[in-house]
Amino acid sequence: MWINGKIYKYTRAPKKGLKVHLGSGYRCYLDGWLNVDANITAKIDLFANLAYSLPFHKNSVSALYTFNVLQHLPYSRVEPIFKEIYSCLEPGGYARISVVNWGNAAIAYTENRVDWFGVWPLAYESLGGKFVNFLLCAGEVKHGFDFGLLSELLVRAGFTDITESKPCETPLPDVFGKAVEMEHEGCPDLPHQIVVEVRKP
Repeated sequence: MWINGKIYKYTRAPKKGLKVHLGSGYRCYLDGWLNVDANITAKIDLFANLAYSLPFHKNSVSALYTFNVLQHLPYSRVEPIFKEIYSCLEPGGYARISVVNWGNAAIAYTENRVDWFGVWPLAYESLGGKFVNFLLCAGEVKHGFDFGLLSELLVRAGFTDITESKPCETPLPDVFGKAVEMEHEGCPDLPHQIVVEVRKP
């Protein structure tokens, strides 16, 4: 899969103005964006695996969006991908990044909020089972986050303008308005996702 990204980068990737959606999956295709996924059965524009380097030129992306994806990457890829996002963004470009919220999961667990946790992918009844189910997703989740860690990784990548947002809301509707229409959150008072919007200086 890595070769697809390399071919795209060196033969077709624009040098500026690109809008990128990382991890579009089956149901979250964004018109007017480059939809990237490693699942060949999904509706995508570019078949590329995020476990390898992002296939975009430096300073070529005006906006980047990813929702509930980066926690699935191999642990060794998490810090590098934030640096790659910073590198590929144009000066003044924006990224909206959402990852699973282990901090809020810990709050829900300590407050015994059984209903906060779902039954997917494994239908546990105990609070402990539901907690582990959320954290690890039957082995699919490779990295956890709270807002502090996510912010630390973004600062290490070079970002200084980091704004915490909420699922389904954005202070940048002209940039991410279409994207947030596809987001979902069943517990607004204690979101399952951490959402940040960052701007490259």
